[in-house]
Amino acid sequence: MKLSATDSELLLMIRSITDRDSRVTFQKDTYSILINATELEEKVFKALADAIRGRLGDRLVKIESPQDGTLVAVVNYDEQGEAQAMLLRKKDRDGGEVYCRRLQEITAVQVRGNNIERVLSFVGGGEWDGEKVTFLNQYGMVFSHAYEGEYIVYVDENHFNVMARKAFEELYERK
Repeated sequence: MKLSATDSELLLMIRSITDRDSRVTFQKDTYSILINATELEEKVFKALADAIRGRLGDRLVKIESPQDGTLVAVVNYDEQGEAQAMLLRKKDRDGGEVYCRRLQEITAVQVRGNNIERVLSFVGGGEWDGEKVTFLNQYGMVFSHAYEGEYIVYVDENHFNVMARKAFEELYERK
């Protein structure tokens, strides 16, 4: 059957108040929300009923609590019609299509002790202290550090990103 987005949000609100899922049963002109209200404090139970009344307004046909600890709210369907309704059904992950990231070419250099001149040339100068390269980045306003093993990735004329070796190698491979 069908519930509007507003009705679906109501179910989420009930879940946030009770920390429990509710059950929905559908009839021709109405639907019922069955909420396990056992072990709810009286003030939480009252707050839940008031929240449902406030959220549904005139669409609420009745709200009752049989002796079994269940709170039942009977609701008229949303009058906004089919366009606002969504069909509830079992999720089907196989219904989607498989996508891959588009090819993204980058220019980068890995900081290694044996290629420091190449690294410094790539970033436009800087310092090597035996452990890391320090260079001006972001329009000459920020000092960046790239430690041995990390990659420096060219973004644009005035900006580079530093990436950890593992993260870089998970995303990129040498062409």
